[in-house]
Amino acid sequence: MIYSFSSKNRGSKFLDIEFIIEGVQSKEFDIQLPSWRPGRYELANFAKNIQKFNVKTMNNKPVKFEKISKDRWRIFCGKKKTIKIIYNYYSNELNAGTTWVDENQIFVNPVNCCFYVVGRENESIKLNFEKSNHKKTAIGLPKKNGFYVADNFDQLADSPFILSNHIQHDSYHLNGVKFNLWFQGECRPPWKKLFKDFKKFTLEQWKVFGDFPFEEYHFIYQIRPHKAYHGVEHQNNTVISFGPGHSVFE
Repeated sequence: MIYSFSSKNRGSKFLDIEFIIEGVQSKEFDIQLPSWRPGRYELANFAKNIQKFNVKTMNNKPVKFEKISKDRWRIFCGKKKTIKIIYNYYSNELNAGTTWVDENQIFVNPVNCCFYVVGRENESIKLNFEKSNHKKTAIGLPKKNGFYVADNFDQLADSPFILSNHIQHDSYHLNGVKFNLWFQGECRPPWKKLFKDFKKFTLEQWKVFGDFPFEEYHFIYQIRPHKAYHGVEHQNNTVISFGPGHSVFE
């Protein structure tokens, strides 16, 4: 299974998504969009942000489908073993748990806009960013053979990412673990002071828990021009929305 992300017209705020599903073994199957997200204990309706939805063969022939609930679709694929779902997602809200598109970045929380194939949640999923036209990627997933790879849907849902030409990045190491700091937005990170402060609380947490379960961790910051304060913790990363940008490091 492969997801591709791009945005043909960033001013429209629509994220363009292609989802290729391989190895289909039945004449019909369901895909489900989550009604939840990490850190938010309430039902969500992410499906309301989908404007266009089409299912096709790899030769671009139409495949029959129907929407059977507010966030579940049934695909009637017959004998076809590989199909692609092409849809878009309205991305006009920016905080630590949403999905956002503008001229400077594509920011995706996959739990907002990525389907899982019902019954195949534990299969690996590849992410393809080649069409997004960016230079830097902030993400907690490993890269293998040109794709970022999630072991299963739960890991994908826990792996927000930023595609940008402007994101600022540096890192520090403690006990063999690499800690990445990513800043998207207008700011001038004082790296020396940041590393000094981050190392202090990292070491204290290490003392409390006695170990660290990852070889790499990511702090992903969305720096806003106005007052903002919101964070969402994930498996090997944390997204923090903070502002106003001019006062972040005063």
